[in-house]
Amino acid sequence: MANSLTVFSLLGVVLLMFVVAALLRDVRALQHAMANVLPPRRRQVSAFASPAAAPRDALVLVVSTHCPACQARASALVQLASGAAERVVLLSADAGAAAWVDGSPVEAIIDPILLGELGVDATPQLLRYGPDGTERLRRAVGSDEDLRRLFEAGPNKQTVSAETV
Repeated sequence: MANSLTVFSLLGVVLLMFVVAALLRDVRALQHAMANVLPPRRRQVSAFASPAAAPRDALVLVVSTHCPACQARASALVQLASGAAERVVLLSADAGAAAWVDGSPVEAIIDPILLGELGVDATPQLLRYGPDGTERLRRAVGSDEDLRRLFEAGPNKQTVSAETV
């Protein structure tokens, strides 16, 4: 009797693995289809331009409050932002994200419309804009080390390439 239950349990697990694999394949297909439906990304954003008298880059970390990695990257951004020459911005559609950078030199922008116009397909993602508001960099940030490396790279070492666009 115990052997029969064990065999049926194992068969059930194998069946569930096939079901999960099929669902993941469907999710990937939907993600691929949505990538083709998203509006084109804005290459120049006046909200991230700086005054001509004091030109500087803007580093924008795009986050979602539903993403645990986003909160961790926001904490790392707060540490990196002190003394930064660039304007450092946290951009989200959710007002709760502003609390992650409250009381720090990071500027929180809560604007779902702007976020939609940027065409960000994954979070957390770091965007670098030049003094005129032109996008120079777009990279997914997988770890605090990635964020530090991208943050410290500077405007002349990183440019937008075909793979980032």
